[in-house]
Amino acid sequence: MPPRHETHSAVSVVKRNLAAVLTVFCVGSSHAPSVRAQSRDAGRGPVDASVRSPEETARRATVLARVGDLTITVGEFEDTLNEAPAPVRQTYTDPARQREYLQNMVDTLLLAREAQRRGVERQPEVAQQIRRILSSRLMQVEVLQTIGPDSVSDTDLRAYYETNVHDWVQPEQRRATVIYTQDRAAADDVLRLVRAARGNLHTIQELAHTRSVDERSRENHGDVFYFRATHTGTPAVRADAGASADAGAPGMDPAVSAAAFGLARELEVAEPVQCANRVWAVVVLTGIRPALSRTIEDAGVRSSITAAIVHQRRRAREQSLLETLRGRYRVVEHPERVDALRLPTADLGGMPALVPQAGPNGASVPRRPEGETNGSTPVPVAPAREPVAR
Repeated sequence: MPPRHETHSAVSVVKRNLAAVLTVFCVGSSHAPSVRAQSRDAGRGPVDASVRSPEETARRATVLARVGDLTITVGEFEDTLNEAPAPVRQTYTDPARQREYLQNMVDTLLLAREAQRRGVERQPEVAQQIRRILSSRLMQVEVLQTIGPDSVSDTDLRAYYETNVHDWVQPEQRRATVIYTQDRAAADDVLRLVRAARGNLHTIQELAHTRSVDERSRENHGDVFYFRATHTGTPAVRADAGASADAGAPGMDPAVSAAAFGLARELEVAEPVQCANRVWAVVVLTGIRPALSRTIEDAGVRSSITAAIVHQRRRAREQSLLETLRGRYRVVEHPERVDALRLPTADLGGMPALVPQAGPNGASVPRRPEGETNGSTPVPVAPAREPVAR
């Protein structure tokens, strides 16, 4: 147990923070504070006051404490504790702890009243905090509590799965470093150098950068990223950008595909193959993505889809709410005036500046760090096993 003076110090910090926030609820009020639209019963969710008996209503209206013209009732005290997570509620089953919590509430109201008297709520930094809390609370009531996992039906799940089935059912994919040459003799020479590298991926990539006759793959040091098999009649769909049209696009040249899928282990090299455009290719396998097949009955898939649907609906609800409020209140914006801002750019705390890139409708959006996704795919594909240089 911490020393008594440390406990009091921590409580004092909490009280000071709460006082600044609660001021907004006390200003101009001549009634008991009411920061909840609905009461809660034993942590089980909202309870309609109309279904309570007269005895229960009277019990909840019993005043536990009064601070000037403000009161704390049994019902409000219960609701405050019942809204807390179960582990927190468990710590307040002891009547002594409940009395301590009540005392903290009284002290908070006292500090809030004094803050009101001093006009603390009019200080810019406090007013900003209050606006943020009010905004967050409104979004919680209007969006988070309105749209939850229970609102997603089995029909919704199956419709989403069928629309995005490619996120859960995918064929095997391979990644390769490919070095293109003009003729078989040059390909044999490259093959000799690749084998001499003995699996050193850096050396192999440098060979691709200096020896490949395909400009696009040469710029990527021969890396053609992940692709599906195109030598088995499967549609030639690339998982990423790769070799140029001269190297067999669209998709991957069937000869290169057959060579990559014919290798058993990463960093193995295949014998040179001739592509459809008559150039030769030396293929080094650098990654394997196993086939993915997950059904709608998979609990993980259902959970992921539910989260995605809830997120989409909440975003739609949020945008709808903001559009309604923009129509209710007069909003005037001057985004072009941000050009007048003067912000230091020399010291970013060691963080690199975000590089803008073209977004929807030509808008500029920050570039994501390498490896991040845009969150549109609820269940990511199996992570690739990257080769290790030896």
